[in-house]
Amino acid sequence: MTIAIFDSGAGGLTVLNTFLKLNYQATFIYFADTDQVPYGEKAPNLVASYVVDSVNFLAQKKIDALVIACNTATSLAINELRDQSKFNFPIFGMEPAVKLAVDLLKDKISAKILITASAITANSQQLDQLKRRFAKQAIFETQVLGELVRFAENNQFNEEKIYNYLEEKFGQKRSCDAVVLGCTHFSFFKKTFEKFFGPKTLIVDGNLGTAQHVIKKLKLKKIVKEQKNKNKIQFYFSKKSDPQLEKKYQDLLKKLD
Repeated sequence: MTIAIFDSGAGGLTVLNTFLKLNYQATFIYFADTDQVPYGEKAPNLVASYVVDSVNFLAQKKIDALVIACNTATSLAINELRDQSKFNFPIFGMEPAVKLAVDLLKDKISAKILITASAITANSQQLDQLKRRFAKQAIFETQVLGELVRFAENNQFNEEKIYNYLEEKFGQKRSCDAVVLGCTHFSFFKKTFEKFFGPKTLIVDGNLGTAQHVIKKLKLKKIVKEQKNKNKIQFYFSKKSDPQLEKKYQDLLKKLD
């Protein structure tokens, strides 16, 4: 079973890492559209075309399923991709884990949930529908944190720098019950979010839920201990000029262990 994971850049590695830790029988193709990262600040119609082009590329790789590990790409292109009958594999998208946050806070009256996202996701119809769907269970605020994408792509993981960036964006406004990481890049900084908002605030993303959903739908089987080379990963990039990209992404994946 070959599962393709697609993102604008390195954010989808946090999703790939989740799959790997669950230890199910699958091989993986990871494609990053590094020519166009970050998606979240570009014109939506252009991003949608980049996503379709990327999926067309992956369709040539004889994959059994595709995970769009990018909230921005999902919000802009998932319906179009699923409507195209030429794809003979299931396509799984990702959306900010608003439902998960609401479920975890179901016993709290008027829970305050902060949704962090890219600019496109923050202003998307998809997110607006999610917030309206759960409006009776929680109070929502949204914050764009686009610079975190650049930090991850440029291998900048200095905790003090990330902490200062969050302080610049939020100041002393940290009184929320949950923070939703609505961009897969943001999951690289989950520990810093936990430190910044404190132990009483839940920090949630959609990575585990997405992986478990895909595994269930594809009916994947657990890896037995005796198996060797349990997971194989092939990397592809839209940027051809940098031979160091694969090593860079392998190193980023190791940071998540």
